[in-house]
Amino acid sequence: MDRDSAETCYRFPAGNGNSLSLDTLIFAKKIQEARGGRVRNHEFPEYETKNNLHTLWSARHELDSECLILYADLMFDDEVLKKMIESPHHVSLAIDSGEVRPESPHAKIENGTVTKIDKQDCNASFLGIGKFSGEGARLLRNEMETLVSTSPNAYYSDALNGFPAKGIHVAPIDIGGASWIEIDDASDLERARKI
Repeated sequence: MDRDSAETCYRFPAGNGNSLSLDTLIFAKKIQEARGGRVRNHEFPEYETKNNLHTLWSARHELDSECLILYADLMFDDEVLKKMIESPHHVSLAIDSGEVRPESPHAKIENGTVTKIDKQDCNASFLGIGKFSGEGARLLRNEMETLVSTSPNAYYSDALNGFPAKGIHVAPIDIGGASWIEIDDASDLERARKI
């Protein structure tokens, strides 16, 4: 898979939950064919030269209500998604406190909040899944807007790192041992098929 296979923004409006918006870089046509008119697809032509914050920024118009954002190279138990959807917080991130995987982004959890996403000095894995209330989505758009014009190599996690400095609570949602895998190569794909 490419270094940034995709960011996927799932948008579920209040009430029916039938609308789905996908921002993908790879497999977009297959997803569209499989889901038909229930999916809106956003392609980002600069994915080879910019990082995933810019991909997500290109679909910022979808970040106007409660939403889930996740890396598209993940496979995980349904329980992970259920925990995220049920989170009542404005900003929630899926973490695995039982394991800090070297290939995944890491999170530092202090006093019940995520204080940073980084590879250094962290105590949990960040799965790349975030849930945002309408207000949380607005805050994320503001953070992304600050970065997008000045940082072509910015990541989605860079925007998340702006929250703690502004006093915005980022709730860690511990997946509690649920299975998950980031698929970066053929061996990861083989392991993923066993989940």
